[in-house]
Amino acid sequence: MIREPSPQTLARYGFSLEEWRAGVDAQGGVCAICKQEKPLVFDHDHVRGWFDMPPEKRKLFVRGWLCSYDNWRFLPRGATPEKLRNAASYLEAYLKRRPR
Repeated sequence: MIREPSPQTLARYGFSLEEWRAGVDAQGGVCAICKQEKPLVFDHDHVRGWFDMPPEKRKLFVRGWLCSYDNWRFLPRGATPEKLRNAASYLEAYLKRRPR
């Protein structure tokens, strides 16, 4: 269920519709985290000054496309590979000791 972004959203991120389609297709048309076919949103790095950048520069900080849930819950501002690995280790340790 791929819903194309509005022209305003494409302009905000510096993408043409064709570039957006190519990026989503390269990702398999699914959310990069949950791998489900859901409406996708731009996921971008929250770098300092992002809102003041011209769209063609903002485009460089787009990481990919996620469903809204994963974008807000699993990849919030401040998420780093190290923190996410720590979270995975934490959950895996619990699953090992969890009663069956």
